Amino acid sequence: IISYLSNSRKLSEFESFANADSDGLFKINLHGNITYWTDSASKLFSISEKSIHSKFIEELFPEISQQYFEVIRKKLLTEGTWIGYFPKYADERQDIIKIKIVAKQQYQTTDFFVFCNLVDEKQQKVILAKEEEKLFFKDAVIKSDEMILQANPAGTILFANEIFCRTFSYELDEIRGLHILEMI
Repeated sequence: IISYLSNSRKLSEFESFANADSDGLFKINLHGNITYWTDSASKLFSISEKSIHSKFIEELFPEISQQYFEVIRKKLLTEGTWIGYFPKYADERQDIIKIKIVAKQQYQTTDFFVFCNLVDEKQQKVILAKEEEKLFFKDAVIKSDEMILQANPAGTILFANEIFCRTFSYELDEIRGLHILEMI
């Protein structure tokens, strides 16, 4: 009981400190299920603790599937933090939320604290413009009538457009991951 009370007290102290630095705070376990929900998170997402407790994080951010969460979890366990940007749909408008997840290990238990902050309109425009730019260039590369190949500095092929693949009789999935010297 003393351990529980001290952890509870620590959580409320942590919550008051974290609320000053984030628009919404909650905690998830290693499986991505919500284990702790604050008042600030309730206000940000308009969801009560009762309706969200023990649900998978995908309930808040549909982009985070089980497979994607596995990638995030691996990074959290090795690096301790992960940052991402996700849309929040409410009242016919789309806001972008910056999410910072911090891994905290205590007494052989690892928890992930999720700090959520609404991105201001200026930053949202920059983020959306970068996404549109990526889509534009990706579309331009795919539809190009020129042969285009992308490789990392070590020579591993990351991407090749359809014309490149057809010219060298490769399938897109076949060529990805090959070394450039293997094609010569």
